[in-house]
Order: sequence, then structure tokens, then C-alpha cells
Amino acid sequence: MWPQVKLKDIAAKLGLHHGTVSRALRGDSRIAPATRQRVQAVALEMGYEPDASARAMAARRQAARPLSERGALAMLLPHESGTHPSSYFSGATQRASELGYTVNEIFYHTPGMTAHRVNQILKNRGIVGVLVQPDTASSKYLKRLQLDWSHFSSVIMGNGLFLPTLHRVADDQFRNLRLLTRKLGGLGYRRIGFFTEQKRIVQAENSWLGGYLAEMMRLKQAPMILNQKENQYDEKAIRRWIRDERLDAILTGNCYAVSRLQSVVSQKVPEDLGLAALYTETPEISGINHSLERIGAAAVDFIVHQIHTHQRGVPEFPQRILVQGIWNLGETVRKV
Repeated sequence: MWPQVKLKDIAAKLGLHHGTVSRALRGDSRIAPATRQRVQAVALEMGYEPDASARAMAARRQAARPLSERGALAMLLPHESGTHPSSYFSGATQRASELGYTVNEIFYHTPGMTAHRVNQILKNRGIVGVLVQPDTASSKYLKRLQLDWSHFSSVIMGNGLFLPTLHRVADDQFRNLRLLTRKLGGLGYRRIGFFTEQKRIVQAENSWLGGYLAEMMRLKQAPMILNQKENQYDEKAIRRWIRDERLDAILTGNCYAVSRLQSVVSQKVPEDLGLAALYTETPEISGINHSLERIGAAAVDFIVHQIHTHQRGVPEFPQRILVQGIWNLGETVRKV
């Protein structure tokens, strides 16, 4: 059996201190990129394999540090009026506090805020853990955020489109849509239509549509879908759709869409027509409560794990943690 290659062997070959080699292999931003690449190339050439027990010991040392010494995380938000920033942020800050971290808010689409400026802020504050909330308000911002990701452990919160492809913690839209459909079926609804906007389907990567189609296949029914442009509620088309499909309930995206439909349809809600939202935040509107606070907390758990295990940069195999929501009966559906 060949002897195991150790850090000191790599250090001797390169003429570096073993501590420098160790930090380079962890992707530490304090080591010059050229040095990191050279060390990693030689480690690969020599067949170096990290010592699992040493990594576990390092993680235990990190966990044993006083809470006040563990550092800061950053939450990158598109802008102060972004979608649900307070819910993600409150869940993340509470969990971070329990683990000994603070969370800095950074709004990456405010005037004068460039990727270079964000990089400098993160570097100056000594931040290595970055939580990202994509912008779902406008397709204008669905672009790559040009940060030096090699310095950071990172995770995306929610289902908005974002590049690069990082680890993600999000609501389980596919199963939430199936849960919503089954709850309506349990109340006695039999003709359940799906009203949505094209923009929402794209942002959800077709998860909503997939969940709905899966339930229609299970019920052996043809899909009853009305897809319209963003914020364009064609009253005549909606009423004709309801009449032609003989709908007794409609699924839609959020509380706002439920309120808009309620003002457009000719039927009484919920006496003649049930309305339910995939995202509901108010007790009165029936649908799925996603508890975005739990997503924020789970994202912090994920990113702290990455910090402890020295995972930095854009992952080769991105992981996704999906959090299922909870049914809220509300007042816009009834027992049929």
C-alpha cells in the first residue's frame, strides 16, 4: 500500500508552509488565487486525499468556539421592497443568533451598488457565508450576479431564477400544489381549474404546473388551465373559462391573485366558487402557508454547515433542500 500523502509532503514539494497549503486547499480567500490553483494542482497530482477525522476535529473546534466569536453572514436582497424580505430575514436572523452569527442585509440592486462594491463590503466585513434572495419582481434582474464566489459559502433562498447555480433552500412547490389540490378534493370540489401568469410559471421552473398535472392524471381528468400575461386579468376570458369548464374551484399563485379573481368572477366566493392560493400569508385566504421563516432558518443551517466543512465557491453538484408548506383552511373555500 502506498503511504498516504500529507500536507507537509505537498508543502515540501512547493516550498510553502503547511499552513499555507492547508488554507489553499480549503479555498481560503487570504491565499492568492494563483497559489491556490498551484497547490490544488499539485495535491491532485500527488493523489492527496483529505483526512476525514481531521476535518471532523476542525468542525468540532469551530462548534466549540464561544457564540460571540463565530462571525457574520450576509443576506443579499434585491432591494428593500423585494418579495418577502422580512420573512426570510427574521427566520434567518433568529437561527443565526442561536448559532452565534449575525446577519448583514445588503441590497444589491440599489443605485450605485455594483458587484465590485458588494465584493468589497463582504471582504471588509470578513463575511464568508452569503444567503441570496433572487429578485422575483422583474425579469429585468434575472441575470448573473458577478461576485467572486470562490471566497464564499453560499445558498439561494426561494425559487426565483438566479445565476450562478448555487445550493438552494426553497418551498416545495410541486408537492405544495399537489397538497392544495388534494385538500380541495377532500372538501368535495371536483372541477378544479388552475389560473396562473406565464411569468410565475417560468420563475417556478414549471413546478406548479407539474404538481397540478400530476394531480389531474391521478384524478383521470383533463387539465383546466388558464394562463394570462402578467397583471392582465381578462374578465370576459376568465368568466368564459369558468363557464365552459364548469369549474367549482380555482387554484392560483398568491393572495393578490385570489383577491383579483374574487373581484372579477360573477360567482359568490366561497358559496358558488372556491378560490385557493399556493402562497397565502393571511388566515382569511385559503391555501398553503409556506412559513418563509422556516426557509430562512434552514438556509442558515445549510450555510453554517458549509462554513464548518470549508465548502466555498460555485458547487459542482448543487444541492436543493425543499420545505413543505402547511394547509390553511381560510374563508375562500368551503365544505361542498
